[in-house]
Amino acid sequence: MVADEDGACTDLLTLDDPERRRVLCVCLSHSADHRRTVWNRTVGVSPADAAVIVPDRQSMLYGEWGSEPEASERGAALDTGRRVPVAEAGGFDPSVERVGSPGDLTTLGVRITERLDAWETGPTDHRTVVCFDSVSTLLQYTDFQGAYKFLDALVNYVEDAGAIAHFHMDPGAHDEQTVDGLRQLFHSVYAYEDGEWTLRQ
Repeated sequence: MVADEDGACTDLLTLDDPERRRVLCVCLSHSADHRRTVWNRTVGVSPADAAVIVPDRQSMLYGEWGSEPEASERGAALDTGRRVPVAEAGGFDPSVERVGSPGDLTTLGVRITERLDAWETGPTDHRTVVCFDSVSTLLQYTDFQGAYKFLDALVNYVEDAGAIAHFHMDPGAHDEQTVDGLRQLFHSVYAYEDGEWTLRQ
């Protein structure tokens, strides 16, 4: 949860060739519009395909956008389909799926696995990448055991699907036991320390 978080996130999503990436963003902390804005600002080219999963609570608070649009984007409207409008050619144009709450782990899991399954039969030179933002938000809606089981199953499913995923977490929002308990689920852990990203595990 730092100033450079958005840039690090898009670096992990794009890898070496963003136009060959199928991008799935599970946005429990931000809106679909936020993700679109960050992508267009930091990447600028369209991925092969994209989807965003957001909780319904965002649309109830701010309307169909899911968040207050940036000043340059106010006045754009969601079309009758399920795609976020793109301000310019070559932008991030995801399909948008909704879940009732970040704590609805069953529906959340179904939305994620359905999307991964649909993409598994796509072009073999396209890689699926997943952003889960964030584990800290998930822990506000479920207990540690529920979150651990869900994330453990999700990490294994992502790996079986041949995808690459990264998960955001604010370690300052949790006790050390919680952070250490979840850390063992992941192959690598990067921490933002002294103004730079450091590989911790």
